[in-house]
Parts: sequence; structure tokens; C-alpha cells
Amino acid sequence: MSFFYLLLVTSLFLYRADAGTLSDPEPLTVDSLMERHARAMGGTKAWLRLKSWVITQQRTNGTVIAYAKKPDKFRLDFQLSGRTVTKSYDGKTGWLVVNGTYEAMRPGEAIEMAEEPDFYGELIYAYQRRDAMQVLPSEQLNGHWCYRLELTKSPTDKQWYWLNAETYLIEQTAEYSEDPAHDGILYKTIFEDYRAVDGLMFPRREGLIANDQAPRMWTLDDIQLHRRIPNKFFRYRP
Repeated sequence: MSFFYLLLVTSLFLYRADAGTLSDPEPLTVDSLMERHARAMGGTKAWLRLKSWVITQQRTNGTVIAYAKKPDKFRLDFQLSGRTVTKSYDGKTGWLVVNGTYEAMRPGEAIEMAEEPDFYGELIYAYQRRDAMQVLPSEQLNGHWCYRLELTKSPTDKQWYWLNAETYLIEQTAEYSEDPAHDGILYKTIFEDYRAVDGLMFPRREGLIANDQAPRMWTLDDIQLHRRIPNKFFRYRP
């Protein structure tokens, strides 16, 4: 065997051995993948203890403040096209206030808001609930390999996740909107540049892609965990 042939074989072996970037990652069961994901996110117990969070998002059209209280209370305060808007879900009803005036919220919009408190640790919570999950064939995303996971919350609600094969953190999610106004739109959420906040992993930047449109990106400027938020903060009465 010549030196150059040996060098070529060695190079090809190293190329395939560089798991997570150049070679297809090792097959994992749902249990093994979720164990690694939860550990990378800061641990299952720490996420289950998290009962509330407040996140300030810096977007191109202004600042958005998101308030979440588990299991299903969620509120957004933001400025949009000269309007001051508050969207809130109090656990039973969705509320929409535009420039101080109450408006009806679409049923699908309220359903989506009910899921937001678990948004960052949603896979951990879904696994604890024993929602149906399956590992799909791995794919390359942004130049590296990702595990693909399918989550079935209900017969009409499926979501897909791409987990980085090196870090086991979520790179991207995808789901069809449950809001009738957005019927048929596949929304993808991008997560970039994770960092630890009180031991739990949150992205510094997020983005949203609607079908094949260019992503809209924003920065998570401030994250506060375990805030005491009264229940009435999420409720409005016309």
C-alpha cells in the first residue's frame, strides 16, 4: 500500500468520523435523544421548576415584551405600525387590546398562545407528558447535521424539530399555524447563539420564516426567570 493511498484512506476516515458536522450522526432512540437534549438545556428538573419568564425582544419594528406563566398564561405587549397592542391568554380566554380598545381574538390565535409558556422547554414538557414522538432521518441544516424529531400533540397538531447533532440544542422548529387566518402556512422558528440564563439555555437571537419567505430576525435582549406575575395580569374585561 502506497503512502499516498494510506493518506487518502486516513483522510476519508477522519472526514466520516467528524460526527455532527461532516458525517451522518449515530442513530438514537427518542429516549436517548431527549436525555441528551434535556441535559444540554440545563436539566429536566430545572426546567420543570421554571414557572414563569419575562423576555424583552428587540425587533425591527420596535420592542416586544413577552410574559409567560405556566401552565398556559401568556401575554405580549408591543408597538406595531403606530398601534399599541396587547395580546393575552388567561388560561381560558384570549384577549386582544388595540390602542386601549378590546377586540375579538380568533380562536386559533388563542390556542397558539396557550402553548407559548412552554415554548423554550417545550420538548422537555412534551416528553414528560408522554406526547407521541419519533426520530426521523437526520438532515443537514446550515452546514451541519441535525437530528429530526416529530412531535404529535394531537391528531391535528404535529410539529418538527431539528436538534444540532453536536450540542443537542434546537436549531429550528416547524409547524402549521392553528390560526384560521394563517391556514396552510408552514412557520419555521430559528434559534441562534444559545447562552445560559440561571443555568437554563436560551437563544440570543430568533427568527421566523413563513413558508419560503426571508426570515424575520430579532434579539432576546433581556430574560428574567421565576418572576412573580399575578393571574389578573393576563386577564382583560371589556
